[in-house]
Amino acid sequence: MFSRTQQLHNVSFIMQSFEMIIDIWEKDILHKSQHELILSILGDNRSQAFAVAEKQKIDLEKAVGVICIAKQGDFEKNRNIKILMDSIIKQEGFRVVHTEVQQKFVYLLFGHEENKFLDVKNSIENISNFPYHTIVATVYGKEDLFLFLPKVIEVFACLKEIKNSRIYDRSEIQSILQMQFLLHSPMRILYQSMQNRLDIYDKKNKSNLKKMIVDCCLEYKMNLKEMAKAEFIHYNTVQYRMKKIEELLQINLKRPSDMDTLYTLALFMKMKEK
Repeated sequence: MFSRTQQLHNVSFIMQSFEMIIDIWEKDILHKSQHELILSILGDNRSQAFAVAEKQKIDLEKAVGVICIAKQGDFEKNRNIKILMDSIIKQEGFRVVHTEVQQKFVYLLFGHEENKFLDVKNSIENISNFPYHTIVATVYGKEDLFLFLPKVIEVFACLKEIKNSRIYDRSEIQSILQMQFLLHSPMRILYQSMQNRLDIYDKKNKSNLKKMIVDCCLEYKMNLKEMAKAEFIHYNTVQYRMKKIEELLQINLKRPSDMDTLYTLALFMKMKEK
């Protein structure tokens, strides 16, 4: 026969177990709901997206950012990345919707302050040797969210072709999309002509300016000192080669428009390697 104390203990244990089951069930329902919300946005199913958001008490107008991380095969590394991401976002006080879509971790951040989202971006960029292709980009409200999130998912198909993992921002996503358009437009003739000039020079001088452009733009974000250090090349040599590239392509890298041209050329050449 159980004592009164034992009975109370058993009741307490049963209640704790029941609460744990409810907690797990609620989390599972929440995850499905978050997944449904993101899929609704990707499918431009606005009525469903707004209905799901309303149930979660989320104001889609307050969307401030999207983070998308490539999901690799190593479960433990992915788990650590997720914990890290959750920690970074929580510190800044955002409301977060998170799910997995097409082998990618997708986070939507909702809040009031765009500047705080930039703090999240800086925190991720400060992680040395971040091991995955990642997009960390600002979103400007609900209309932008419905237009922009599908583009983020689309861009990931291109990132698979770029060997070195790194973090991409909104402007770079736009450049990648422009490059995809260029590959199927008359403008590709211009970039093909620029690549031909580099091919001729590289063959004649046994150099590899094409690779330098791709690496400098896509891996080192035009940070010549960082590139020189990482590639064990004297900084003066890197500067000389960049001057030669400007001369060959008839561009001036002090002009933002020409910087954009070089970056698009780097993407053009990288994507043509497939």
